[in-house]
Amino acid sequence: MTEKEEEKSMDCVSDQEREIAQLALSEFQKGNYSACLQNIHKLEVRTFDLKVAHNKLVAEYYKNDLRSTETFQKNLAAFYSQFKLRLEKLDDVDHCVAHYNQAVLLYHQKQYTQAIRIMERVYKFIEPMDENLAQQVGLLLVELQMSTKQLDKASGLLSFLENQLFHSHPVILKQGEKPAKMIDKDKKMCTVSSTTIDQFKKKLQMYKARCFLMKHSLGAASEEIEKIEEQSEMTIAARFLRANLLYLQGNCEAAMEILNGISSEADFGSR
Repeated sequence: MTEKEEEKSMDCVSDQEREIAQLALSEFQKGNYSACLQNIHKLEVRTFDLKVAHNKLVAEYYKNDLRSTETFQKNLAAFYSQFKLRLEKLDDVDHCVAHYNQAVLLYHQKQYTQAIRIMERVYKFIEPMDENLAQQVGLLLVELQMSTKQLDKASGLLSFLENQLFHSHPVILKQGEKPAKMIDKDKKMCTVSSTTIDQFKKKLQMYKARCFLMKHSLGAASEEIEKIEEQSEMTIAARFLRANLLYLQGNCEAAMEILNGISSEADFGSR
């Protein structure tokens, strides 16, 4: 089969295959990874479909509780070889998720520079990218920039992501409505759920607070942390931020009080 024939075949998805793919996604989102894999196996006749092959790798990794990282990395390398993909080259938005996962692995291995190189290529496709993946791509790149102390870049990217969230006029879905996408000639408008927007907003606030703390912009950090505390009901992450702020303000005793409280809760929860 030629490359053009493969591309045409990938675009030809039967209604039954589409339904199976949706079932696999639904089971994955529920955490039923065995059921997800059962549905993916039904699609393995599509040997030319890199999405099926990639999703199988990810589902297997999750089924093993994300413990078999070395195996996942080897399988991902084999996947790249099978579909003739190259980490140093990215020219198709459909390949972005595989590159993203490779960058995630490198991040956890603290190979930040290599991960950033990959993510900078992925980020160029953020406009036509699936909304959920675009959010993850943006946040991972922010995390990598902060991990390498590129705080000005991280701040700029956070501002861009926040601007996209609050000024692109997304259509909010009511419960029960199905998401849809409308693609204009020069502009993409995606419908996203209010829950997704709220979760992404909270993540942006956490990153902004961390970034302000790292830059020692304590006034701005304090304002952001107050917003987080009002919305997140004092989660452990929010309390860590508050303790960090107090420490940087020189109030070590109050910071220790918060940290001791978190430690006590962790000890109690482990019994």
